[in-house]
Amino acid sequence: MAIFKSCHFIILALYNSFFINKDRRETMEKVILDTDMVDGFDDGVALLMLENANNIDLLGVTIVAGNLPLKRSAASAIRQLEIIKANTRVYLGSSNPLVEKRYKKEHFKKEEDLGIKINHAGYLKKYKDLDKSDSSPLDKNFKDVYENVYNKKYTFQNAFYQEDTDKSSSAVDFMIEQANKYPNEITIVAIGPLTNIAEAILKDSSFPTKVKQIVYMGGAFYCRGNATKNSEFNWWVDPHAAKICISSSWGNQHSKEGLNFNNQIIFGLEVTNNTKSIPQDIYDKILDTTYEEFKSILLKNTGTKAPKNIWDIFAAAYVINKSILLSSNNEDTLKSKEKGVFIDINTKLDSNFAKAFVEEDNKNNDLKKALIANTVDENLLFNELLYPLLKSK
Repeated sequence: MAIFKSCHFIILALYNSFFINKDRRETMEKVILDTDMVDGFDDGVALLMLENANNIDLLGVTIVAGNLPLKRSAASAIRQLEIIKANTRVYLGSSNPLVEKRYKKEHFKKEEDLGIKINHAGYLKKYKDLDKSDSSPLDKNFKDVYENVYNKKYTFQNAFYQEDTDKSSSAVDFMIEQANKYPNEITIVAIGPLTNIAEAILKDSSFPTKVKQIVYMGGAFYCRGNATKNSEFNWWVDPHAAKICISSSWGNQHSKEGLNFNNQIIFGLEVTNNTKSIPQDIYDKILDTTYEEFKSILLKNTGTKAPKNIWDIFAAAYVINKSILLSSNNEDTLKSKEKGVFIDINTKLDSNFAKAFVEEDNKNNDLKKALIANTVDENLLFNELLYPLLKSK
């Protein structure tokens, strides 16, 4: 009888665990993180926040070249998932911008001839200094890159890379597959250049309509840029991809969000400029309570002083808790929270190359709306989201 009762309780526990977890997964926000991942702040922090949030089902991480070359970024994502003992799938995507001339040395010469000062070129700087890139170990298989960078044997089983450049990337195929599997349920958090997402649209024009919403970290509409005077880094790397994405119709166009702002939300440089850096006491607590290996990464790359480079955490935090957004566009009132504006980006090679801007009207009926984040609830962001979600479990 005792054995029978013991087996009964085990079966009941397994039954409850399966169905309770199943029900919980069905109510969670399904998310794909598209990123040019780096170790630590700020991409790495966004990854940990989404992975650890109990209301987020992170379906996968898609990698795009941006801050770093593609395979180096993939290695970074894999290592940080390992640190928190997560098995989330990683898909390698685009290694270069859509338009080939964009990553030719001659293009940068033309930008400089126009008087455009490039402040930060990310992985594209190798095209400015081609003589320095030929012997780079980063041209190896991404598993070799991982072992080279972290001096550890590669054992991660959930990373996928399609070497054949005549086919779509693993990231593109994954995005389209998931959108078809979960129509109007997925949020894309795009915190890198938009090449992967643009390629998904080019392969399947219905793709954006099957995505619930897209949340970008990109663009500088009402303020100076950081890659150049006029352009924000992510969208500067591949402005043609950004143009395709922001010109698409996302999600349910008949919903309130679809009508008001096309289901696309932008956390660009405006919200960064309007938000203080992480409070030092919060950063100190993060260092005291986060995963030991992640702490080592933070100390190595950021040091003990609270970082200011927190761009990507806004997009991740918004998806976890939309209440962080207090105002949008160029307004400082709560009334603007649902009011989208028409947006565009300049892809012409002139002095305003890659500049994102707002149009007052849509005369040619070819622009789409977006909500441009302006101010956030800093107490909610830092005390209730950032710090708790980086704690070691």
